[in-house]
Amino acid sequence: MPNNQRHLQNYLILNKYYCYLFGFENMEEFRSKIKGTKEGISENAQFYFTEFLKTLKNLKLLPNDLNRYDEHIQEYLQHINRNRTKRIELKYFQYLAVLFTEIHLDKYFNDFDNYFDDFADFVEEMNEKHGYTASNGYPYPSIDSFKKLAYWSATGSGKTLLMHINYLQIMKYLRTANTPISFDNILLITPNKGLSKQHMEELNLSSINHELFDMQSLKLGLWSTELP
Repeated sequence: MPNNQRHLQNYLILNKYYCYLFGFENMEEFRSKIKGTKEGISENAQFYFTEFLKTLKNLKLLPNDLNRYDEHIQEYLQHINRNRTKRIELKYFQYLAVLFTEIHLDKYFNDFDNYFDDFADFVEEMNEKHGYTASNGYPYPSIDSFKKLAYWSATGSGKTLLMHINYLQIMKYLRTANTPISFDNILLITPNKGLSKQHMEELNLSSINHELFDMQSLKLGLWSTELP
């Protein structure tokens, strides 16, 4: 690859930043430490994962913030388990995906300036550490870049359930942020009716209000939805 082109991995710098917040160099190191932690809730009413994270010696987050995130994640999990006969328990990789999203939304809506500056400093330090230039290094963040999150997960890893929790997360922060934001609806686009039906069944199980989009109703001005 030419020296003036970035590797795909360089665009995943936000993931590296979150590993840094917990004192790890990369996700592989993070995974090796947390994957053996017990699933579920401890006798202290917290995820065993959270209790483990609070013991990390290079942790750069406040324990009280982790306590707050743990409480929120338990609320989301209780929500999607209301209509389920078999309770969902988060695997370590699912917990981390939800936790990273929780941290991002909290900092984005409630402490954006410090969040942006800290991440920008981290990117600059990483470029200096690896001797990267502006053209082939880790991209410097923009305000718009903080509006998007993407997760790369294997087939069968529970992406649909994570999407449901992500929905509950964004709704919580849109309503409780320093400047609450309102909007009409969220669109979940699928390639066919069969998959739409499948998603609706899953949304029912997760106790999330939804309605099937109908183009004819839209033309008549009848289509609407209600967010919980």
